[in-house]
Amino acid sequence: MPKQKKTKYKKNLKGLDKILGQFHRILQPKESLTVVEWAEQNFYLSKKDSAEPGLISYARTPYARKIVNCMSKKHPARKVTWKKASQVSASTQANVVIGYVADYEPSPIMLTMPSEKVLKRAARNRIDPMIEASPVLKELFAQPRSKEETNSATEKSFGAASLYLASAASSNDLASISVRVAISDEFSKFPQDVNGEGSADKLIDRRLQTFGSRSKHFKISTPAEGDDDLVSKEFELEIGRAHV
Repeated sequence: MPKQKKTKYKKNLKGLDKILGQFHRILQPKESLTVVEWAEQNFYLSKKDSAEPGLISYARTPYARKIVNCMSKKHPARKVTWKKASQVSASTQANVVIGYVADYEPSPIMLTMPSEKVLKRAARNRIDPMIEASPVLKELFAQPRSKEETNSATEKSFGAASLYLASAASSNDLASISVRVAISDEFSKFPQDVNGEGSADKLIDRRLQTFGSRSKHFKISTPAEGDDDLVSKEFELEIGRAHV
């Protein structure tokens, strides 16, 4: 066999092994895990995330347990609002939820940030290091092996689903995509009108409609000043609340 063809053949086999490995993971019966249980087995903090990189432990952030566990597969909550103080590991917890959904119940996810600038910074400094640090996620979010798979600043494929990164200020980013899980980070900074199409929050909720009762929306923010603070209003509407 010519050397060039042999090399290509080996690469194709390697890609096939990864695909078969992912199917095997999906088809295997999974024990019932909460987000925290999954994280403490699989989620590694990167050097950019933490002064103590390595496998995450909730011993240092016990207050986050109840909050993120509301995003677990079997928890009945569909909307979870976290009205928080600064520096309470909220961005890390959003990443944990992304990892949990991608690995434990693969389905489309959308992470929305207030602006394109903040979004690009998050992709570079949060999402990419998260994927690189955790072996399970590194395998799931592998380099694209087909035209249908993507690994860009705004879309990252894992198997048959994708993680979409969207700007709350862009109606194009918030249109046409159906997702099962939405994460709205710094929710209070989201615009109330996006190009005349309504609030960013309402546009995101439309993206969740396809998945009906299986959908989940995680809203995270420090409160803004004034009576029109979005996260405070949302927090007061929620029946099940978690406040740090």
